[in-house]
Amino acid sequence: EPESQFDFLPPHSRAKIDYVPAAPDVALRCIEFSPETSRVPFRMLFVPGWISWMDSWRHFLNHLAARLPLHYLETREKPTARVNGTAEFALHDIAGDIVNVAEHYRFPDGEYALVGSSLGATAVIEIANRLPKKPFCIVLMLPNADFQMPRSIVILKALPYRLLMPAKRLVQWIMVKFKINPDDADHRQHFIAALTAADSVRLKESALGLRNYRLDWNTLAAIDIPCLVVGAAADIQHDQDNIMKIYHHLPNAEYRDLRTFTSSHSSRAAQIVYDYICEKYDQSKATP
Repeated sequence: EPESQFDFLPPHSRAKIDYVPAAPDVALRCIEFSPETSRVPFRMLFVPGWISWMDSWRHFLNHLAARLPLHYLETREKPTARVNGTAEFALHDIAGDIVNVAEHYRFPDGEYALVGSSLGATAVIEIANRLPKKPFCIVLMLPNADFQMPRSIVILKALPYRLLMPAKRLVQWIMVKFKINPDDADHRQHFIAALTAADSVRLKESALGLRNYRLDWNTLAAIDIPCLVVGAAADIQHDQDNIMKIYHHLPNAEYRDLRTFTSSHSSRAAQIVYDYICEKYDQSKATP
């Protein structure tokens, strides 16, 4: 791996790349970032969003990699995943991968924080009560109640491979025109870069796999793990009303608003997450 891929790391931090068997037909790339000296005794598993690429998280990761061991998990729709032709891309498949990765690393019960963004956050909701070894807290950054796929997306089923690139360019135009805050130039830049780098076939299959997902709101009431929900009021890609609804349905949650999508990927966001998980870890150890 080129060193430049991790040029955002703070001095003396290290990056170790693993390919983790997440399903019989899927191995996921997971990067373990380790500081020279950890400030805390726990670890963090971080699952970014759909087609999200690492460079958009460089400030977030830089801040956290100096403070604690962090596992950055790239989900199965990303081009880094090793996937054979039988794999599916529904939310429950992606969520199940996270369970298997947590088991692979043998995260101890109550000794790790589980953090997800967008698709990753929604997957965390789905598995919060399924994990054999539970995290001491979870963080949901811009979680989705659904993925706002238009009904017309089913035409992708019949779309031949040669038309996937033109379709990708059309998606890019629609998203930039209608779903990205025009005042958030960094979001636009990172979205275009991530979409350009995305595997066209997996992009198609994952869009089809996610199109029918709807959050079961009753799931939230059963999650008693401490939870931080992060929204961004000026972000129009994610449904902020649904994010608030998710927050209100969780019995043990706190909420922070970071205003823009780009701010949710910043060092400030990282500090908010770090402060929260440190507080919840200390509370978990103080409770008899």
